[in-house]
Amino acid sequence: MPKGAILTLAWDFSNFCSRKATTVSSVTWTQTDGSAMSIGTDSLDTNVATCTLTAAQTGNSIVECKATLADSDVWPVYFKFKITEPKVEVNSSSDYGQ
Repeated sequence: MPKGAILTLAWDFSNFCSRKATTVSSVTWTQTDGSAMSIGTDSLDTNVATCTLTAAQTGNSIVECKATLADSDVWPVYFKFKITEPKVEVNSSSDYGQ
């Protein structure tokens, strides 16, 4: 993922909640390792957690989406990111294609 990129990430807990006969009551998004990502606006809608992330600097980061279920169980999901410098290639020619 290039530095400066903005990503909206969503995780659907519906299948897991169906098996446990429960729902997600809240979610928290945190950076558990590294500092390359910036966590923005998050939301929860019918067991789907969504968050906007920005690749703030180069390096590695792990982002955790931790769901607290109605039955008080906690279910974490982890996302690993590698942030790189954007790469721009410029080709130069003195003959302009002739």
